[in-house]
Amino acid sequence: MRVIRLHRHLRRISTALALVVPVALTVFAPQPGLADPPGDRRALREAVREGRVVPLSRIVAWIGERYRGRVIEAELERDDDDDDDMIYVVDLLTEAGTVLKFRFRASDGAFLEVAGRGIEAARIR
Repeated sequence: MRVIRLHRHLRRISTALALVVPVALTVFAPQPGLADPPGDRRALREAVREGRVVPLSRIVAWIGERYRGRVIEAELERDDDDDDDMIYVVDLLTEAGTVLKFRFRASDGAFLEVAGRGIEAARIR
């Protein structure tokens, strides 16, 4: 009984870390075009404050209102089609165990696409 409870507790901790660490590392990682290290974190916060980039929390909230699952990773990438634009790429682990990949334009938070298996099953109706 005690071993099972400890295992559950450790699993909760590892799940929380698996969710928080990739997002935190990605948000505060160097972002090309926003600034050169070591001012990259400050530049990203400044871009959000100035409205050039929407906060990641807004993107995560949008996904949470429409899909069941947990965000397991988020990245801010340069758009392949337009070097001046940045794209949020967010991975969602669904209840069925599949991963959905969402893409949003960082400048205004516009939803661009979702890919993966089980999109309809994960959708909140």
